[in-house]
Amino acid sequence: LQLHSLKPLELKMIRMFRFERGLVIGALVIASGIGLSLYAVLEWTGSNFGNLDPMHTFRIIIPGGLFIMAGTQIVVFSFLLNALVAFNVKFIDNIATWINRPTA
Repeated sequence: LQLHSLKPLELKMIRMFRFERGLVIGALVIASGIGLSLYAVLEWTGSNFGNLDPMHTFRIIIPGGLFIMAGTQIVVFSFLLNALVAFNVKFIDNIATWINRPTA
């Protein structure tokens, strides 16, 4: 599979962002999101499962959900980047001839 040549930033990302590093970073981000979510549940428990102030609660819950989603994306990205490196995908500058073929 030959798609395009790698830019210097992409080469640097492949060299620096390895599989294990991506898993660790993703796990830390997911853990912080779960921690924020648990903190919100503990605050709700502290109010005897009663009404909460939405402004205060959403300031905890929204970043928690964002961190869980971002951490998941980091883990999936590290899997995909590892697959590209492991399967030795080549990138070249040549555009496939069938893409720009004139139609009659």
